[in-house]
Amino acid sequence: MEILDRAKSFLSDVVEGKLAAEDAKRSALGGNVAGNSDAGVGAGIGKAGGEGRGMRIMISAHGALDQALIYHMKKKDKIEQFWEGGLLPNCGIDIIEYDPETHEYTFKEEMLYYYDKELFEKVPRLLK
Repeated sequence: MEILDRAKSFLSDVVEGKLAAEDAKRSALGGNVAGNSDAGVGAGIGKAGGEGRGMRIMISAHGALDQALIYHMKKKDKIEQFWEGGLLPNCGIDIIEYDPETHEYTFKEEMLYYYDKELFEKVPRLLK
């Protein structure tokens, strides 16, 4: 449960708080921002599509922390839902936008990976 608490704190303190505030300031000046958090997770933001009010956020984490962040972004509230979507692929990418005005996360694309499909299919056999 600690990982869920930490993920929720990261989202509210860093993404929805600090980065959203920096984004609002930079938007007023017409620029983008790239930042780094002190939460042990790399994060940076820019305008979704280069303009508009949504933020594109890059979070580089691993496994269970990724899952915990997604759990909160999708507003899940039961621990049984934690692994509901299955294991994320190694080096998997989800494209998610955060709107600081509505406080909503929108999943644009999920479970993307950019390596050879043949290698991806071999992974379960390699782990046996």
